[in-house]
Amino acid sequence: MVTSDGFTESIRESFEKADEELRKRSRPKEELIIPVEFSVERALTLTYNNSITPMSEMLIGGVSPHYNAGASARLELDVKSLDSNSVKKIIYNGFANIQAGDFIRAYIEKYNVEEEQFGFGPIANGRVCRPEHYVERDFNETESVRRIEKLDSTLEKSLAEYQIK
Repeated sequence: MVTSDGFTESIRESFEKADEELRKRSRPKEELIIPVEFSVERALTLTYNNSITPMSEMLIGGVSPHYNAGASARLELDVKSLDSNSVKKIIYNGFANIQAGDFIRAYIEKYNVEEEQFGFGPIANGRVCRPEHYVERDFNETESVRRIEKLDSTLEKSLAEYQIK
């Protein structure tokens, strides 16, 4: 049986203090999507054929039928930053016409998502969700992005834009 003694009260206070510090460190998500310019050293596009097998047609101990379901792509770019950050590789999970020698602007989601320890938020799928906050982090050597712009050689004009929705 948990009683409302000093021990439980001190735990609650430490959680509330940690949550308050988390709220102070957090920033709006939009402020933490950082546009960074790169020159592309090497580009590799990997294309995957997708297939599905409906659960109603799965066979145990036999060969299940499968059906073509299109294709997906992954673009891996070895890059050189045009400013001073540590990013060496950009991953884009989609189709994009980018090759070695191009200049790009990648929109890097430079945050970690952290949950409060004590707070309670809405209920989703039968469980109480804790409030989430976006906290700035350092650049990683490999960054996964959802948006890339292909730039001209002056870095002023966008020639094409690729975005995952």
